[in-house]
Amino acid sequence: MSVHIYRVTVRGFFKELTPEVRAALLDAADEHDHLRAAFTEVGTFTYDPRVTAFSFRFQLREQDDDDAPVEAAHRAEARALDLATSYLDESGIGHGDLRVQLTDMADMWR
Repeated sequence: MSVHIYRVTVRGFFKELTPEVRAALLDAADEHDHLRAAFTEVGTFTYDPRVTAFSFRFQLREQDDDDAPVEAAHRAEARALDLATSYLDESGIGHGDLRVQLTDMADMWR
């Protein structure tokens, strides 16, 4: 068994925002500036001040059998996508298709 630490970025574009949601996002834009972004287990939600594009940054741990690291990476991608989608849906934030980018931190030291 080994543990992988993944940094996962989920990106997307806002879509069909209600005037109320757009206003709330604009009011909170300073708190979601990309300069404040960090990779965390709960995720960091950032977006541009024009409210067109956004991203989430997650740092997730996954265990795997030593012969199945690809499955652990897929689980991390799926979990990050689920966390991002849940946040957006619960907040009433409309969005288009989401893209996921994953980095295995062990690869950074190889």
